Amino acid sequence: GKGRFIGEYLMDMARGDLKPGYSAKKVEKNLKRSNSLRKTIKMTQSFRKTSITPGQQKRQSSLANVPELNSLKMSASDLEDIDIDMDNNDSQMAPPKMRAPLSRKSTIVSRHVTENIGSIQQAINTCNIAAIVMALKSLGVTCSMDEIFSSLKLPTSWVVEQGLTLAQVYHVLTKLCGSSNPSESLASGLNTECYHFDEGVAEFSNFVAFLTESISDSENILIANFNTKIAKDVSNGGGHFSCIAGFKPSTQMVTIADVHPLKYGEKWTCTARKLFDSMVDRDGSVKRARGIIRLSLRSAPAMEHMKECKQSVTFYDPKYSDEVKDWLSRWGDLPAAAYESHLNMGGLSGLGLVLSGFLASEDFDALNLPGHVSADFLTWSLHLSVIDLLSGLVSPLTLMNYARRACEKLEIDLKITTEVADTT
Repeated sequence: GKGRFIGEYLMDMARGDLKPGYSAKKVEKNLKRSNSLRKTIKMTQSFRKTSITPGQQKRQSSLANVPELNSLKMSASDLEDIDIDMDNNDSQMAPPKMRAPLSRKSTIVSRHVTENIGSIQQAINTCNIAAIVMALKSLGVTCSMDEIFSSLKLPTSWVVEQGLTLAQVYHVLTKLCGSSNPSESLASGLNTECYHFDEGVAEFSNFVAFLTESISDSENILIANFNTKIAKDVSNGGGHFSCIAGFKPSTQMVTIADVHPLKYGEKWTCTARKLFDSMVDRDGSVKRARGIIRLSLRSAPAMEHMKECKQSVTFYDPKYSDEVKDWLSRWGDLPAAAYESHLNMGGLSGLGLVLSGFLASEDFDALNLPGHVSADFLTWSLHLSVIDLLSGLVSPLTLMNYARRACEKLEIDLKITTEVADTT
């Protein structure tokens, strides 16, 4: 067969059609134009150092005292509005025409994210890890997607084929920021918070207040997990992760710094209402709402009106002692896909998960187990019928019996009891 150029493959590396008119030639053309303009500006700035007039120097000094101008940074979009004539040899060059900053006064900009717009291009179905890389980079922590995969030993199939939920991305981030293992802690000391926008719990007004407060603080970065069908109002889309770059309260418009610029463009906007609805949308793989992760340089209490949305649990939560973290991490380090239960096998998979946390590495070696106790291992060891297990749910009393037999088999001294839920 014929090989395909990798650039063509990258254009189609995520599900859905490409952004209309977004082609490789257009990307290359814009890149060459931006690079050319940057070189021109550098030459012009160097020339002005020796040719500036007293009047221009006075005018520039007065502009330096304007806070709005000081806060602006030149970006690729700003370059498009600069008009420079390279054929003009007059030493009295007029200052460049720049976009007026007045329209930005009411826009709250996440400056660190804005500086990194377009700097990340996800590989196939890896918007989850790409968003983490952009968020960390925006807070001054540089690490690649490969480094995250390698340091945390993330299974590629788990990330790419199945996709990560909001809670799983949160767990990856907290491990990067709080693991006691130096090889895993690539961003030690950063604080992470996860908010699920479950229907009936999350409220739009609280979300707007959360956006305003979080983006106003330059030490916060927001990673949004949303449904592109709703946020971008398109027919072909699905779950996606990207960073929030800005919010304009007067128009309720949110700017997204996308990690898949070849598909969606480097940045795009939508209303806060659409973004909120796209996060209340349930992730099909877990039937739970999507939401937002806030990554920050310092620990801060959850906003009072958002506490109900902060229901995620992680083994690396800063509130735990190092000893508790080490113990809980036994479950966090288990293979990601090891406990995806089959129909009617959830009880046995849950039992295997519990037992895995109580076994030490030498126990697994002695039992010739690959670091965890699976439902299949319990089925074989206890001589259970797979057909019977698949044909009906296991009752609590039956599962307790299996647990006692498994403890005897594995020589684990655990006290096992069962409680029946009171449904009255």
